[in-house]
Amino acid sequence: VYHDQKTKISIQLFDKSIRFNTQSPIICNFRKNDLLNGGNGAPIMPEFHRVLANQLGLKKVIFVNIGGVTNTTVIDNQKITAGDSSFGNAIVNDLIYEKTKERFDVDGSLSNNGQKIDDLFKYITSDEYFLENLPKSLDRNSFHKYLDNFIKERKLNNSIYTLLEVIPFAINSLISSQSDFKIILMGGGRKNLTLQKIFKNYFNDVSLIDIYNINGDFIESQGMAYLGIRYLLKKHSTYYTTTKVLKNIYLGERC
Repeated sequence: VYHDQKTKISIQLFDKSIRFNTQSPIICNFRKNDLLNGGNGAPIMPEFHRVLANQLGLKKVIFVNIGGVTNTTVIDNQKITAGDSSFGNAIVNDLIYEKTKERFDVDGSLSNNGQKIDDLFKYITSDEYFLENLPKSLDRNSFHKYLDNFIKERKLNNSIYTLLEVIPFAINSLISSQSDFKIILMGGGRKNLTLQKIFKNYFNDVSLIDIYNINGDFIESQGMAYLGIRYLLKKHSTYYTTTKVLKNIYLGERC
């Protein structure tokens, strides 16, 4: 519900008092150990993304997880760099709800006929956040300051399209040679057909995680389970190049 890399505060809602009908260990609170050791607390999935890259035989790949924010993991021959490259669905969904009371842009239907608003695009991409290199992290509401009349007075389809274009733009600006990398889209935002189209305007090799016979709707839960296993084995799961944590450590605690 709240995340701030500068103050090292990250708040998620969960109830440690819940008792599950299982003898298996329950691991939770994955960001805490990273924060306590100087890290940003997010993103926490890059190590799992490295496992996926190895399983798929991919040497140079960028995993793009488009949730409330957009988490980007760059894997270059086992070297891993990660962070939140930009906002994701949160700002788009909140704008849509305010305008239409709908929850999101189903299949990109609202943005499909949209066009980029050049001055709005330049206004948002001039934000200092886009000058920072990875690793870095965002709260879901970090860019909501742009949901003012500058956006609200524009046509909704054009506003959504412009916000969506910022997502691949931000990733493209972070890498030196995009032609070498395969781009794999994950998260709920991968289902937005307009966003898929825009990504293909920026990158040559774009695909959904689902084409690898992996259900994209369960990536996050599988990744959390993997982090839980690494906690039990006391294996490192977070690094300076993913969260700026000051030492390589494992994540999580027993609930």
